[in-house]
Formats: sequence, structure tokens, C-alpha cells
Amino acid sequence: MLTQPYRPVAYRTEHSFAGMEPIPTQMNNPTLPTYREPNRLNTRTTDLSLHQKLQNNLGKNGMFYMIPSREVIHSDYRGLLEATGEDHIVIRDLNTGLRHVLPLTSLDYAVFTEPNGAYTHISGQNPSIHAPSTRM
Repeated sequence: MLTQPYRPVAYRTEHSFAGMEPIPTQMNNPTLPTYREPNRLNTRTTDLSLHQKLQNNLGKNGMFYMIPSREVIHSDYRGLLEATGEDHIVIRDLNTGLRHVLPLTSLDYAVFTEPNGAYTHISGQNPSIHAPSTRM
């Protein structure tokens, strides 16, 4: 058990610490490292264009390839794109009628099949290396 009272090593005075002399140093003007600020406008524009592309394909049948995460159980979903928000999409499975609400952050890419046999490919926020090529 400690019986002595606490005594700090140095006491603060007006300009410095008591018992300590300031060490004279030569002040150089520090140069800050230069770096390029990321273009935040481009990332927001990319998000808007993805949202707009999905809005243009509302009501179409498609295959949605997702990156599995805590919110996404399966890696691919087939169904009708019913709704899209800024951060999610709603897909209705045509066989079961179930609706899946999926986050856009997990969307890898989507392929919408057109009635004439062509398909539209939309890359998500995490573009896949193995995304299929677009055929028109």
C-alpha cells in the first residue's frame, strides 16, 4: 500500500514547466505532403448512374449476381425487378412469388434478358472480373 501522496514530476507555470528549461531548436517550415484529393463528384455520379440504369429496367426479368455477405444469403437471384432505391433493390421471384430486398453495396452485376434475345449488362458498385460481355 502506498502511503506517500502523489507528487507530479513537473508543475506547469505561466510559459513552461517548472524545473525544465526549453531546448532551443531551429524551426524549419514543415512541408506538407501533397496528394491528390479524390474526386467525390465522380463517385456520386457513378452511384446515380447505377440507380438510373436500374430505374430504366424496372419491371424487367433479370439475373442479379450478388457478393455474399451478412445481408445476402445467396450469390445469385433470378426474378423481376420491382423497385429500386438509392441503397437497395427489390426482386420478386417469379416461381415462388417471394420478394427479396437486397442492398446495392452487394450487387456485383445484373443481366436483364430482353424479349428479342439480347440482354443488358449493368455493373454494380463492385465490378466483377468475370462479368459477361454485353451482346446487342
